[in-house]
Amino acid sequence: MTEAELYFFKDWFKDYSKSFIAANPNEQKGIVLKQIHTTKVCGNMRHITQSLMMKEDESILAECIALFHDVGRFPQLQKYKTFRDSISVNHGVLGAETLEELRILERLPKHEKRIILQAVKYHNAFKMPNLQEFKESHFLKLIRDADKLDIWRVFIEHYEKKEDIGSSAVLGLPDTEGYTESLLSTIYKNEMIALTNVSNLNDYKLLQVSWVFDLNFKASFVLFEKMDYLNRFLAVLPPSDNIIKVGSFIKDYITQRMQND
Repeated sequence: MTEAELYFFKDWFKDYSKSFIAANPNEQKGIVLKQIHTTKVCGNMRHITQSLMMKEDESILAECIALFHDVGRFPQLQKYKTFRDSISVNHGVLGAETLEELRILERLPKHEKRIILQAVKYHNAFKMPNLQEFKESHFLKLIRDADKLDIWRVFIEHYEKKEDIGSSAVLGLPDTEGYTESLLSTIYKNEMIALTNVSNLNDYKLLQVSWVFDLNFKASFVLFEKMDYLNRFLAVLPPSDNIIKVGSFIKDYITQRMQND
């Protein structure tokens, strides 16, 4: 992919996302949230690809995936008034379907189009699917990292009361005291917590912290550390010896990954 093609897609995305301007202030907040999120994910992607010293055309392709990864969020919000996939539609699948329906990728070679569609479709899957080609898996790992790094930003700012992300982006979980202690055993197995096991907002915070086990690249861990995400999440969880211990466990995991990758 060329830089000129990426600029074309950026202009298209700008116009496409603006076409969903809503009269409802809460819905409009959701649209703006996703516009900003997309810009931040593109920035994260550039940082990761530069650290990997990828070829220019592949770095551009990766940024294009970042640009399109949440394209399904806009029709999702328009139709269902929510970003909750569980009560509406899988936004990754919808995004891939939207790109095909609008034929925006037709100017690209078939292999680049396939890589983009696979990455958009599965970027939000709970776990990595088994894809046939190494390149498809590689680009999917890139977008999953770049995306998580900004989702952490969005939510930690929300938890710290610095940013209102609107009701369309929250799950409506009860903000009750405590957390489900059995979730910690999942973290100690270096595994991500499933949403089906979440009972309250603190559980969801633990779920988001557990995403660290799905990061793939050293540069992603570096950004995670630079933004101090772990300590910031620990600060908005109930203080307890168990939380301190799980925080230390995750810090050790991050240190090991940064040393080994």
